[in-house]
Amino acid sequence: TLTSSYDATNGSNVQITVNANGNPAGTEYAVTTNEGSSWLRSTGTTQASETWEAVTSWKYINLSANTQYSFRVKARNGDNTATTLSATQSATTPPAKPTGLSSSSIAQTTAALSWNSVTAATSYEVSTGTDTGGTNLGITTTSEAALAKTGLTVNTQYYWFVRARNSNGTGEGATVANFTTLNTAPSAPTNFASTSESTTGLRYTWTDNSADESGFRILDGDTAIKGLVTADAPATSETGLLANTQYTRKV
Repeated sequence: TLTSSYDATNGSNVQITVNANGNPAGTEYAVTTNEGSSWLRSTGTTQASETWEAVTSWKYINLSANTQYSFRVKARNGDNTATTLSATQSATTPPAKPTGLSSSSIAQTTAALSWNSVTAATSYEVSTGTDTGGTNLGITTTSEAALAKTGLTVNTQYYWFVRARNSNGTGEGATVANFTTLNTAPSAPTNFASTSESTTGLRYTWTDNSADESGFRILDGDTAIKGLVTADAPATSETGLLANTQYTRKV
């Protein structure tokens, strides 16, 4: 029996289990991974010469992702009489580690996550969390190389990673990425007013209605920024204007 998987200790691996088929305890087995040119040891590595061991289970470790490996096995008794090699059995390791993790369209409670599609993957496990490992909020499965996250908390840093899956198992997790949701918009200022300071300058004042703003912007209409003002300082001046000229400003 062949079972492929991935784990942090052994990487992509194949578990080989032999049916003793009535052989007595102490029967030794040898497993070839390349038609006799390399032989598997119970440590998970290979060597060029035959390796006989009285075990019925091996784990071939640190293999390439999404790669087929073939095995044959033979047995021998206490008199060193060996059988012929069995028929070939093959297994393919799980898909490769996803790359290109990206977050976009980040809002207060939503974010769009995406990554590069992985060859042979049929679905993806997306793990998210507020812990740096990206695990404490659980896993979402998707068939696409993208996921729309909803129900997030305002102004919170999230960590996330992805694993690719198919019928051969779940592969290595991607390097953890992170994003931070947007903060709640501050309350809008009110009572915006302007007074003339000189023939070429105006003084602006307003009421600060927010306790957590990072600053204020003085706008020319709805777009062009005419000035930046630090938080908790609801007043500023603008100079270099033309005399006897009307200007439109917003804060």
